[in-house]
Amino acid sequence: MTDNGPPFGSYDFSEFAQNYGFEHITSSPHYPQSNDKVEYAVTTAKPIMEKSIEDERDPYLALLNLRNTPIEGPDCSPAALVINMRTKTQLSMSASLLEPMVPNNINEKQTHHKAKQSFYYDRNTKKLASLKAGDSVFI
Repeated sequence: MTDNGPPFGSYDFSEFAQNYGFEHITSSPHYPQSNDKVEYAVTTAKPIMEKSIEDERDPYLALLNLRNTPIEGPDCSPAALVINMRTKTQLSMSASLLEPMVPNNINEKQTHHKAKQSFYYDRNTKKLASLKAGDSVFI
């Protein structure tokens, strides 16, 4: 899923999507909230890059550290989820930690994480009255 930016509307990109067998879905124009995962990633990465440039440090190293930081749901890093192994960092670690691994109970942990999010979201909601014929409804 992408926004409606010029790079994603080109013939080359549509050919790339067709060759690699994935469906390209675009978000609603002028409504970036519909592409929330990308917006969240940009919201997270942009200050990290700005801070590293301001401190005259390597922004790619800062992004590597972000990708190596474990996330709450599956208790492993995004990089480990993608390539099934930890990646090297500037911290020293044993060679056994760099061996390929298969994260355990990913689906179970994600289900637990979603239930936890749902609990905290739902605690401030209230049940709506049922609708009757003739009620005003806004969409």
